[in-house]
Amino acid sequence: MYKRVLLKISGNFFSNVEGQGIDFDSISLIAKEVANLQNKDVQIGIVNGAGNIFRGRSRPKGFDRVAADKIGMIATLPNSIALTEVLNEKGVDTHIMCSVGIPGLARHFDAFKARKLLADNKIVLFPAVPDILFLLLIQAPSCGHWKLRLTFYLRLQMLMVFIRV
Repeated sequence: MYKRVLLKISGNFFSNVEGQGIDFDSISLIAKEVANLQNKDVQIGIVNGAGNIFRGRSRPKGFDRVAADKIGMIATLPNSIALTEVLNEKGVDTHIMCSVGIPGLARHFDAFKARKLLADNKIVLFPAVPDILFLLLIQAPSCGHWKLRLTFYLRLQMLMVFIRV
């Protein structure tokens, strides 16, 4: 069993069957699996997608790709909030860390604080953290290990699972 993992969960897992919006039945299933993993003394970080809210590839012609990526990063926040609330409702201590602290909602991302929370068996979600999102979602997943000292990385897409150790 791995000690510390980072799950990348596709935004599609947060949506209804049409792939749109936030579906709390779907999120409850995610939360159940995450809680089961945590009960096995695994430290869990989560990066979630936002394809259920915004897809950069659907941008209009002439719309800047970087601007679309920024919208996509910000769109990860609602999924993180929803998952955090469902996990907290189940008694799982969950925290959100993003690139800009949002009082009462999310701490500013700090790798040292993130590692401390993970070591204290808290689940940490990382929406809108370009360091992690670009390294893990766009480039090689193994690049993110240096920030959080991961022992395992799991990327969950709709039909595919990629495992990096």
